[in-house]
Amino acid sequence: MFANFLKPALVLGLLPLISSDASAASPALDAMGQALDQDYSPVIRAFVLLSLLSFLPVMLIGVTAFTRIIIVLALLRHALGIPQTPPNSVLVTLAVFLSLFAMAPVLNEINHLIPAFLLSELKTAFQIGFVIFLPFLLIDLVVAASLMSLGMIMVPPTTVSLPLKILLFILIDGWVLIAQSLLSSYMV
Repeated sequence: MFANFLKPALVLGLLPLISSDASAASPALDAMGQALDQDYSPVIRAFVLLSLLSFLPVMLIGVTAFTRIIIVLALLRHALGIPQTPPNSVLVTLAVFLSLFAMAPVLNEINHLIPAFLLSELKTAFQIGFVIFLPFLLIDLVVAASLMSLGMIMVPPTTVSLPLKILLFILIDGWVLIAQSLLSSYMV
């Protein structure tokens, strides 16, 4: 079974290296076919399996909603002014589960135009992030202007604006709104 899986991959990978002459190509293909029909050791099987599993994160990032969701969540965290809270592991876990939920109906359609899908995900994520960033930027500007008008030049505006931004985010139930808007961007 393992040899049957590797045979097409190796033949397709080595086919351009073989000359176009049919008489020269057939002995090379026969030798490769005989090598693939052998039973491989568990070490080689484990190596190939782990190598194939290493492509799983690339596929998760490239062909799912993960890209859009993690960018929006990271921009939200940065807009709040707390770059370490929630931690990356929490954001990634949330993004993975939201991606799985959002991508269930469209997994068949992704296979036809993956690069375009990834570029559209990046564009949409930055558009959503921009819209999320604006209210928090407005709070920073109002707090900075207020502190300047009060003559409190030495007080960093983030020490005052951070609690206000977190309070606003909690009052509007921000996490639920973000999750709903991300998931609704995939619903038709």
